[in-house]
Amino acid sequence: GREALTSLVRDTAADGGNVLLNVGPRGEDATIPAEQRLRLAWLAEEAGALTPDGPIPA
Repeated sequence: GREALTSLVRDTAADGGNVLLNVGPRGEDATIPAEQRLRLAWLAEEAGALTPDGPIPA
């Protein structure tokens, strides 16, 4: 959930690492799965706290 993702990013960044969040459409109907949409929503809300220069440009 959100707490686990926040902890993963925080702990990884504290050790100087990076986290790659995979998001991609399904092959059969090109929809983005619900779990991946949640990652995008989380990133949209938290991006300002995750990058030194503020939100990630679109």
